[in-house]
Amino acid sequence: MLTVGAVDAEQNRAEALEFSGDASSGVCLPRGERLTGSPAPYPTVPQASEQPRKRSKAIDVIVEIVTTVGLAVVLYLVITTFVVQTFRVEQQSMIDTLQPGQHLLIDKLTPRFDAYSRGDIIVFHPKGEKDKTPFIKRVLAVGGEHVEISDGAVWIDGTRLDEDA
Repeated sequence: MLTVGAVDAEQNRAEALEFSGDASSGVCLPRGERLTGSPAPYPTVPQASEQPRKRSKAIDVIVEIVTTVGLAVVLYLVITTFVVQTFRVEQQSMIDTLQPGQHLLIDKLTPRFDAYSRGDIIVFHPKGEKDKTPFIKRVLAVGGEHVEISDGAVWIDGTRLDEDA
């Protein structure tokens, strides 16, 4: 039984109405009236045996693992292509600054927005080389500067480069 308070707007008074009915059928009738005959067709809730079969937990776990690994691979490829990449120093050309076997994390994003400057360490693949081993070198001069090596020293635009710094 459900009791509902209703306000009669014309008479400005409250009346209590009792409704009876089967809560599962969703049908409510005023007090004293009973549902006769077959009820109007309402959508029924399927029983447990009629419900669609759910995937097993093992399949859910496999789908989650495949999704996670797939996203990790895509994220790795995007980061190493556009943002940073790792390199390993294999030669001794920059000893004192870089040691053989050392690992470097190279920023690929900054050169897209700013030019190289003197002192930067860059990684590049030389043109015309069949060996695809990247070179790791320091920038000594930028465009428009004259570089000369004489008496065992580097001269840039007539000024000796202080390599001890």
